[in-house]
Amino acid sequence: MSPELTPPFKSSIAQDRNVHTFISDNGRYVYVSWIVVNSFHARKNFRRQLKKLMELFSAFPHESGIVMQRGIELGILVSSCLLAHSLFILNEHDRSTTSHFYMDVFFEAMLLLRVVFAIPRPYIWLSTWRKFIQARTQPTPQLVGEALTDIYTKQNALEKFLLYFYYGWLLFLSLVTLLTPYRTEFGRSVWNHLLLNYACIVLHRMTCIGMFYYLVNSDIPRGIHPSVIEKESRVVIYADASHSLSEPECSICFAEYEKGDEIRILKCKHEYHKSCVDQWLMRHRNRCPKCLTVVGSSSVASWRID
Repeated sequence: MSPELTPPFKSSIAQDRNVHTFISDNGRYVYVSWIVVNSFHARKNFRRQLKKLMELFSAFPHESGIVMQRGIELGILVSSCLLAHSLFILNEHDRSTTSHFYMDVFFEAMLLLRVVFAIPRPYIWLSTWRKFIQARTQPTPQLVGEALTDIYTKQNALEKFLLYFYYGWLLFLSLVTLLTPYRTEFGRSVWNHLLLNYACIVLHRMTCIGMFYYLVNSDIPRGIHPSVIEKESRVVIYADASHSLSEPECSICFAEYEKGDEIRILKCKHEYHKSCVDQWLMRHRNRCPKCLTVVGSSSVASWRID
């Protein structure tokens, strides 16, 4: 995952003496300085953000999986619209009569470069999308979290290059567009396209954050598949008080066991009503309500993904 840019607080800009803050009537040079400052600190913050991301995957694996999958689907839509807008700009303007021909040729080359390097993106999108689908089908929350972490820690070289190229292209062209003294109609269209890119990045992040907040506060299944429960436990039929159980009542509903009740016994030797513990394990947590022992594998090596 790429490092995110933090909001352009004035204090963070003023503290960096290596960057000059250019003030113009519309304040755009301040924004340029903010971009440069954050680019210096991006690499330093990447590992810290990755660690926080892994903690997030561990605490909210199912919510994270849904957000990551929907996020890449939204990203595909937004990126496709931005590429279409680039082609529209290239086709719309007549640059043969411009007063600054070479500057417009430079802008044209940069837009074409963006389009060319976007050609491999559908392969990356489809591959990553399949990985998220695969991660979400893991049998336990622990495996879901590990699979999501692997997606971000094991990115291939092409994926990293295309990601860094896009942010580098966006930063470089923004600086050139803002600092050049020439203003042509085509240049203004390129600048509006860059603003649209920044707006889409912010909108995408805000949408994912809002989606995550909604999922965390909603009642979605957060446990394990019934097949995992059957594999990690056994069911007995309660006969009478002489039945060898550790307690005479279910620790979830606090009702005493009666003849004919289905009792599920976990590997940790704790037992509950089958209906009570199944609902807990499938909808809430895959841990024993008493001792918090994990029900199901927590190691990717123990499971095969079909």
